[in-house]
Amino acid sequence: PISSKGVVSRIPGGRVPRGIALSADGKRAWVTSTWDDSIAEIDTETGRVVRTLPSGFEPIGVAVDRAAGTLYTANRLSNDISIVNLKTGAEDYRLPAGRGASFLALSPDGARLYSTHVYPNTGKFRTAPVSEITELDTEHRMVADRERLENTAGVFHLAMSGDGKLGVAAEVRPKNLIPLAHIEHGWVFTNSIAVFGADAGNGVTHMPLDELERYFPVPYGVAISPDKKYIWLSSSAGDEIAVVDAGKLLQLVRAPDRQKYANDLSASAAYVVARIPVGRNPKGIALSPDGSKLYVATRLDDAVAVIDTARRRVIGNITLGAPAELTPERRGERLFNSGKFGFQGALGCASCHIDQTIDGLNWDL
Repeated sequence: PISSKGVVSRIPGGRVPRGIALSADGKRAWVTSTWDDSIAEIDTETGRVVRTLPSGFEPIGVAVDRAAGTLYTANRLSNDISIVNLKTGAEDYRLPAGRGASFLALSPDGARLYSTHVYPNTGKFRTAPVSEITELDTEHRMVADRERLENTAGVFHLAMSGDGKLGVAAEVRPKNLIPLAHIEHGWVFTNSIAVFGADAGNGVTHMPLDELERYFPVPYGVAISPDKKYIWLSSSAGDEIAVVDAGKLLQLVRAPDRQKYANDLSASAAYVVARIPVGRNPKGIALSPDGSKLYVATRLDDAVAVIDTARRRVIGNITLGAPAELTPERRGERLFNSGKFGFQGALGCASCHIDQTIDGLNWDL
């Protein structure tokens, strides 16, 4: 229980577990085993893995429909989305996604599934990278749309509002075609969000999270409050949480000249209303059902920070059993994922080397 503020049990799983999805009744959990190319199905009452399900290559994100009849995984290496039949335990289909398919979100009515991608789609040499949000029609099991994300390479978690009218994805927009003589001094990335859905009007609008002299490196986790008033985002290289006023954001997103804000670092002052320091390398975030608490996985602290959303401050920390000794490898991982060494906290090694791998771009150095 969360009230215990500690680990009550550990469930053995596959190699490098990443994504997790819960059934509507909370009796089942599905966890992607990234290096095993499989999904572990867990009985949450007994804490045991009851079966192992197939997926594509390197599954990351996972989602389940409300009836717990169909499971979806985003497969990073095979660039596709698996559709798994939970009655038979078989993979029925794989649908093509963009490069590095990684994170999923279902619309509240379950009619649409959205996928983001950590790598840009293949394009022509010396052109700006383009990624996408892949939209699946779950009833007909087909790709319904591909929302084009211009000048984007590195899209992480996304969230849908409770009414399904607002979608937000965390993204990195690189300036890789500009010669970077002094990478530690330059404006190398715009750390942004992609805003889409009926509330946002037609298409996708990119809105920066950076400020003129302060950045928000590697935005990662996203959550939208139940009342749709606020959007919460984690900066995995900046060790903080941003609070975005959704109403103020949408005023700019719906403006006729909305596209001009994509690279305007003064724009965020209109809608980023708070920044909350947390532990090292915050990634996944989740709101309590009533929206009163935000839980933040601070990965390199081996903990979960608890934020009071009304007071906008950390009120607790759930430790997950960090090693007593800080090894050189662990310290190196902390340095690699930190943006504090970049000018004005603009970037870290992980800005280019996403999840300690690559970003799929050619840089002009």
